[in-house]
Amino acid sequence: MLVDLARTLIAEGRWDEAPTAAAALGRTLLRRVVNATGVMLHTNLGRAPIDVRQHGSMNLEFDLQTGRRGSRQQAVGSLLARACGAEAALVVNNNAAAVL
Repeated sequence: MLVDLARTLIAEGRWDEAPTAAAALGRTLLRRVVNATGVMLHTNLGRAPIDVRQHGSMNLEFDLQTGRRGSRQQAVGSLLARACGAEAALVVNNNAAAVL
């Protein structure tokens, strides 16, 4: 994603904006966080981790900039679309939502 961003900025002659744009993009991606909320299975932090030693909590539905509920589409949808070569992707949390 960073390479695509850099190519776009270079093509538009805005290469000097690359550091700021890259930092902004990085803030929208998933990252490890410390769950200090007191809630063991926190909805916004990825619910139950697969293995606490390796994965821990992530900002799946938590906006680190505002401290409020975020969107999994912003963090994961663009990555899934890129991996599949699609224009867009929708990430849901269960089979019923996927079928709908």
